[in-house]
Amino acid sequence: GDLRQWFADNYPGVVYETLSSDIILPKPLVPPIIIPPGPGLVLPPVPPVGQYSWKPGKCLVGVHGRADGPLQEPDYGAVLASQVEAVKLTSSARPENVDRLHAINPNMFIMVRLFSDFRNRVISSADFALWMEGDLAQFYNKGIRYFEIHNEPNLQIEGWQQSWSDGTGYARWHMDVMSRLRARFPEGKFGFPGLSPGWNILGVRMDALAFLQQADIAVRASDWIGVHCY
Repeated sequence: GDLRQWFADNYPGVVYETLSSDIILPKPLVPPIIIPPGPGLVLPPVPPVGQYSWKPGKCLVGVHGRADGPLQEPDYGAVLASQVEAVKLTSSARPENVDRLHAINPNMFIMVRLFSDFRNRVISSADFALWMEGDLAQFYNKGIRYFEIHNEPNLQIEGWQQSWSDGTGYARWHMDVMSRLRARFPEGKFGFPGLSPGWNILGVRMDALAFLQQADIAVRASDWIGVHCY
């Protein structure tokens, strides 16, 4: 509807700026018809731990959970209303989040991104793996098997130019982390992290494609690959 009127009706004191544009937007997608479970409608069984009967081309509609800790009560309402099929949590979330999400949808695909603050410090692969073990174990014990190792490592705030100097250095770091975690969690599926897309920005980001090519050995050794598109 009219966003300006909505703000006026619901938050009359808010200050906002209106930007005009000549861009012609495509027609909105028609939302799918959701049929709630009822008599005679049997939901598919929960997939076995670490196994998903997906065929090539399968796409799930998902959402990233909070980047700074556990899900909060309003988040579950959003997940329920939007009927998402997948949720990514960070390792700073809580294993109880898994129970709540599966209560909403028993077939929800949940993965966990292993998280630590890399700003202004050097983190060795041995330290990172050790720090992650406790949180990872809690989710592993809940049946979660898909884990993303770190996030956008071609960014300065995520370790580039501090914990590694390029994709080759990150590949060595990633392989060591993966080796240590696989020994501890043999059923885990460890993914190469999504990179920050785009070109080189001095002191901020290394070119994503160059970084990816340099890290090729780690990409190929991982169980799956994260891709960020925006």
